[in-house]
Amino acid sequence: MKEICLAPDFYSQFQCKGGDCRYTCCQDWKIPVSKNEYHKLRNIRIQDDKKMQDTIRNLFHRTKGGSDLQYADLVLDNQRMCPLLSEEGLCSLQSQCGFNFLPDICKSFPRQLTVKPAKEAGLSTACEKVAELLLNRTESLKFQMTEAEKLISALIVVPENPLCEYYSDIRTLCIWILQNQEYPFGDRMILLGLALKDLAELEAAKAVDQVPLWFVKWQQLPQDQSQKEALAKIQPNYSMLVPNSAQITFMVQSTHSSYKNMMDQVFSNLGIEMQISEEGKIIIHSNIDTYREALAHFEKTFPQHELLWENIMVHLFFTYGYPFSEKGGIWDSYRNFCSLYSLLKFTCIGYMADKNSMQDLEYSITEFSRNTIHNAVLKQKIFDLLKWFSSDSLAHLSILVKG
Repeated sequence: MKEICLAPDFYSQFQCKGGDCRYTCCQDWKIPVSKNEYHKLRNIRIQDDKKMQDTIRNLFHRTKGGSDLQYADLVLDNQRMCPLLSEEGLCSLQSQCGFNFLPDICKSFPRQLTVKPAKEAGLSTACEKVAELLLNRTESLKFQMTEAEKLISALIVVPENPLCEYYSDIRTLCIWILQNQEYPFGDRMILLGLALKDLAELEAAKAVDQVPLWFVKWQQLPQDQSQKEALAKIQPNYSMLVPNSAQITFMVQSTHSSYKNMMDQVFSNLGIEMQISEEGKIIIHSNIDTYREALAHFEKTFPQHELLWENIMVHLFFTYGYPFSEKGGIWDSYRNFCSLYSLLKFTCIGYMADKNSMQDLEYSITEFSRNTIHNAVLKQKIFDLLKWFSSDSLAHLSILVKG
């Protein structure tokens, strides 16, 4: 079944790279299947290929206490690859039995679909091809109505909020702020925070009737010259940014060896060393000048870096339902959005400190996305740590996004 949805203008251009993908999605991840899919694959019959048939039938293990939607998990091989992945990097199940036999999660990735309170479709940057499409853009992201497949595994649920009465209009204004190129992108993130702080106060007061006045105010303020001058005076604080990012990254452990290897390179490139004291405290040694050099190298290597961050973050904002993405409300959503931007930028700058290719940048964004943005458990750990560090004031968040 298909839905007509609002989507990024490159949504319909997406096509899986198949065997050309350097970092296939058929590795590392746990792949759950529903009860119906499990029995369908267990009863599969493949003419003239009993070995393949037996492989598919024994591919999934029942999940203890699993629901009908997460009834069993695919068992990866010793290299943490899907056993059905051919030497050419293609899916043997699809080639033998057709697309309809794929588990729903394999059909849907990297698609994300919101059906309430608005019908919207997006794509996850945990897919190499999506990162490639975003990074190769030469203009700001646009949105248009398009046809999208409605698959259960791709559905995103937006928490209920009285302000959802203005869901699409609020998100349109927020994206307009993020795409306002009269400001450096870090300043746009702060401007968005100022706007959402006002909105969060209306949310707390349950003053939904005041939202139209909020629109009037914030449609005008981004054009205020005094506002621009005030934002320009806020300077990045690398002595806070680097240790903060390093500590959160260190404390959020991923099971993916590829992510660990990437973060080892980030720490090495940035001259960051971590120690655990006898009392169990994390001690961070970092050189701020090394980070500055890595940042300068990144901005020289990618002169379009402002547009690059804009498109990635606008796409993330749209795809995951910000600023309505968190049950805690508008401000929780904004704080978490800032943290993802800050950690993504820290990771990419550190990883790219000794590299120059767009392909390496695609890899760092894809790897980060798989382990944080697309991983609900690790993403929640990051947000919990931010609360623990008391990093939820606009002043503190401004430091994170200015780096």
